[in-house]
Amino acid sequence: MFPQAGVHALYIDNNPDDRLMLREAAKSVNSSVLFFCLDGYRSAVAYLGGEGDFADRQKYPLPVFVLLDYALNGNTGADLLCWMRADRKLKGMPVVIYSDSDQPERLALCYRGGANYYLRKARSFPNLMRLMECLDECFASDPPNYALLLTQPEYRPPPKRLSW
Repeated sequence: MFPQAGVHALYIDNNPDDRLMLREAAKSVNSSVLFFCLDGYRSAVAYLGGEGDFADRQKYPLPVFVLLDYALNGNTGADLLCWMRADRKLKGMPVVIYSDSDQPERLALCYRGGANYYLRKARSFPNLMRLMECLDECFASDPPNYALLLTQPEYRPPPKRLSW
């Protein structure tokens, strides 16, 4: 369950170590972004759709943005992104793909599917803390300052030849 104050975000990653590291990095920098972590496609669909345990939007509000790993057990982040973009309530929600891979084909697939940004996972805890500070500054401002994400070393722009 989310605490009440702060910017609510959803982090979806099937790797429990990555989820723990992200939470610890956010806590270390005293981030106002409050990450609710889920482990895969099905739990993300239930949360975002307000189904089952996640039906109470007071306890489980829609996030301001989604940080989404590409590799999910049995599905991909691109699958979830496609599902989100087909939903009227979710299609405008910012989605940041956060992946170990920066293969051009994967970047193209995610950007074609509607990803707003693609970040390669930080390779050290200090870099992850810096990224958490950036996400905090980006999404805690009103309006959000998305340009900050473009300055991060982990940012991967769309491939130049992004075929639609």
